[in-house]
Amino acid sequence: MVRWVWGNDQWVFLGLRRRDFRLFTISISCGTSLGQIKKTEVLFLRKAIIDRVVAVYPDVSEKDFQRFFDELDYLETHGFVEKTERWVEKAASKYHYNIRVGKGEGALIIQYKHNSAGEREFHDMRVEYNPQKLTREREMALGPAHRFALIEGWAASKVEITMMDIAVDLPVDPRRVMVLSKTGREENRFRGDRYFGSKGEHGRLKVYDKARERREKAGKEIGHELTRVEFTWRGRVRLERLESCELGSNKLYEVKILGEKAEKAEIRAFIAAIQMGVIQLKELTRTNQRKVKEALSAVEGVDLERAFEVAKGDIKRELERVLVGEKRAKGGKKAREVAVPAPVPEPEEGLNEWVEQEMEKLRAKAKV
Repeated sequence: MVRWVWGNDQWVFLGLRRRDFRLFTISISCGTSLGQIKKTEVLFLRKAIIDRVVAVYPDVSEKDFQRFFDELDYLETHGFVEKTERWVEKAASKYHYNIRVGKGEGALIIQYKHNSAGEREFHDMRVEYNPQKLTREREMALGPAHRFALIEGWAASKVEITMMDIAVDLPVDPRRVMVLSKTGREENRFRGDRYFGSKGEHGRLKVYDKARERREKAGKEIGHELTRVEFTWRGRVRLERLESCELGSNKLYEVKILGEKAEKAEIRAFIAAIQMGVIQLKELTRTNQRKVKEALSAVEGVDLERAFEVAKGDIKRELERVLVGEKRAKGGKKAREVAVPAPVPEPEEGLNEWVEQEMEKLRAKAKV
């Protein structure tokens, strides 16, 4: 996908590399020789994924939950779902009934009747899982909920999403990923991983070495560098309106990928000090000035907001499939018999729109 834009006495080539959704520009001024043409990469756009999600089925009666519990017991007894662990909590901050399907980080958690809600006929049923680790045997545990969606009229219009960990994977060394907090959140480190904000709160950002994690937990070598940037969204949005959800990450952080020179801690420290206004570039030695300029010359922005926008449609369809079932994602009792999954849009539809927006920005600059 390529575009040429004329402005400010130069041609600007705007291209999108399909393999990794990387947008780049090449500027050619009048009289420029081929040897002087330089490519400047301006954005590293990756499609976002959900690393963890929390959904709520509101207003589930105790009778319906008992039926759900009994059907799940039947599925487990006959080997359709993984072995479950069940327990009761009595603390005011906990859910009373708890079910864990599977083990480890990939477990599916189902909870019902928060202890702070008091005695009443209807309660929320909470579901938490990692879509990237959801096996068929764990997913089958939600089958009874799909049937209740048909019987009681539950649908995507009722199921609510209350938490999402939105992740973007970057094929670079973690040391090259620089995060600037726009709200003054402090950076905390643990074994090289970086955290901004407290665990569980909206806006928490985590940057960590995904290649190392796979090596340590699964014993797998992926053969290349991989850094995951993970943003926690918290709120309350109906599943059917997920596409209207705004992540808000760009208001809190600026994420950049620095050039290869930035793998040295000294250069990263200089860059951070310059951006905070502690020192000026001219105060450094000539050698360090050159290294800082080389690191900054290849800076790429990581737009988490746009990566989420591009992936929203696919994310919504996958959540609907798991939480309410494919045939019931679109409606209640009237529509359920004819409801079908929404057509999958062209994978680059969102990217095309975004490229047009970038072109408009370039045209606006050319007029100045």
